[in-house]
Amino acid sequence: MSCDSIKLKFLKSFLAISKKEGWNIDTFNKTKKRLKLDSSIINDNFPNELDDLILFFNSFINNKVLIFYKKKRIKNSIRLKILTSLKIRFEILNKNKNAIKQSLIYLAKPTNQILSTKLIYKIVDFTWNSIGDKSKDINFYTKRAILAAIYSSAIIIWL
Repeated sequence: MSCDSIKLKFLKSFLAISKKEGWNIDTFNKTKKRLKLDSSIINDNFPNELDDLILFFNSFINNKVLIFYKKKRIKNSIRLKILTSLKIRFEILNKNKNAIKQSLIYLAKPTNQILSTKLIYKIVDFTWNSIGDKSKDINFYTKRAILAAIYSSAIIIWL
């Protein structure tokens, strides 16, 4: 089994359990037991456990967003491209809304502030890159800062 297939299998099982149990280390350990995989395999794939799992979940969502976004072939304004990309993201997230809530509770802890910041940056940077943004000047940072605020507000409203 490849690394990505192990990670994906673990993620799907974790998401199913986390709907009731929450996004925590107990759920992580229950998922390990349920899959009956060697602990060293899980530890190699997720050395930082929940932190690595949430980053993998985000990259999994990003891959899905990119697939659906490319099918749209939008050639209009940047605003429409961003809006479409975010709509696609929320449609995908909707399938795991409760798990997203649980992960946000986990990310809201003061000890996870760096992870939370890293995650939001990865989301907005991915969004700008996926629509073809090639800015290298000050706009690079302002675009991402503005989208981070918009996305943060949108996810709270969505929940």
